[in-house]
Amino acid sequence: MAPAMKAHVVIGALPFVSHFTPMRTIAQHLVALGYQVTLITSSCFRPSIEAIGATCFVPAEWKDFDESSLSKSSPRLPSNGSVPGINLVASKWFINAIPLQFKAVQEILESSHAENPSRPVVLLPEASFLVSLPTLLGAPGRRAKGVISVGNIPILEVGPDTPPPSSGLVPDPSAKSRKRNEELNKAYLESTAILRTELNTVLRGLGAKETDQYRQNAVLNLSTMYLQLCPKSLEYPRSNAPPTLRFTGGLPRPKQQKLDPSQLPDWWSEIVYRGMTKLVAVSQGTVTTSPEALIIPTLEALKDQHNILVVVALGKRGATLPAEYSIPENARVADWIPFDSLLPLSDVFVTNGGYGSFQNALANGVPLVIAPPFFADKRDIAARVEWSGTGINLKTGTPTPGALKDAVLEVLRDGKYKKRVIEVKEEIETYDPMAIIAGAIDEVANS
Repeated sequence: MAPAMKAHVVIGALPFVSHFTPMRTIAQHLVALGYQVTLITSSCFRPSIEAIGATCFVPAEWKDFDESSLSKSSPRLPSNGSVPGINLVASKWFINAIPLQFKAVQEILESSHAENPSRPVVLLPEASFLVSLPTLLGAPGRRAKGVISVGNIPILEVGPDTPPPSSGLVPDPSAKSRKRNEELNKAYLESTAILRTELNTVLRGLGAKETDQYRQNAVLNLSTMYLQLCPKSLEYPRSNAPPTLRFTGGLPRPKQQKLDPSQLPDWWSEIVYRGMTKLVAVSQGTVTTSPEALIIPTLEALKDQHNILVVVALGKRGATLPAEYSIPENARVADWIPFDSLLPLSDVFVTNGGYGSFQNALANGVPLVIAPPFFADKRDIAARVEWSGTGINLKTGTPTPGALKDAVLEVLRDGKYKKRVIEVKEEIETYDPMAIIAGAIDEVANS
């Protein structure tokens, strides 16, 4: 009996570094496993996609798109109490992108069918790439075998067991907590009603059925399968979780490769051979990049701690701290450092809370001090750090040097954080992410 044909996998990634990067990692591994892979995103990522042997499909509207375009192309919306205006802006942009995403998928499906009518096509969009919804809600057109949504953000479902997205609150199983959740979720749904109205307008325009679900509930509940990129212990328990939800343990880990010395700062040997000195790594991610928010306060907080070496990764080639700022003697600063080289050497990771950074730190056994801005899913990620016991949540994106110093020293002093992180690291190591992802694709393709 001939083996089943491998699917053509169509990946969707919003054109932002934090959304694109994990999907490219998955694409790279799928290509190595022999799958044909097409990745829908912005043209700025084309060289990176073609370098791994995948095909880049760019919707015309994303030809010249980069992250700085978001604030310029989206209308400003006021805050609605429980949801800051910037989150509404982002959500509105995600919804307005659905028609171009659906058109792109239809073009790819037509081309794939013409090339090989018997080859199954499986859609693999990240959770915020909302082409999943018209596809799953019956928009006319050519059909893929199924939709496997990838949770490269926390599960942001609105449900009875959890407080609403962006609240920064952690759940507990008490009746009091569930009552709180009910009241806050009601307020959240009321404040985001404008987005559900807009989503249903878009769905109707594509000939799809409307949905009465909050959009992330719909993605979670309607997808053929939903793969969350974390171990089970890092996501809140949900009594109403669909049976199609699976955990991958995280992203597939890159093979250890010897780096070209030119990719590392010239002071790298100082941190590799630092003896008993503790290493605190600091980074702010790719969106909220002002060093005055977190990096400089951390440097100021620890400048008198002579047994601590602070290593700053600015996160972008060519980035620098303000020229007028004097870098403390116990600090080293670089524009870009590979996290897979830095984190294994670190004792604490100070971050503003990107999902990839959160997962990467725990996969390397590093407890966190997290300072989330009120933007996107940062407060949701910080709440999971607090809930899981893997670090300290400062509950603000602009912490004082005093608060940062107290948190870092507590993590270094109290072994419970490191102990918990090692437990999570060991759990992560029981997963084979690519076996789970490829297995899900084959299951859907051959169903």
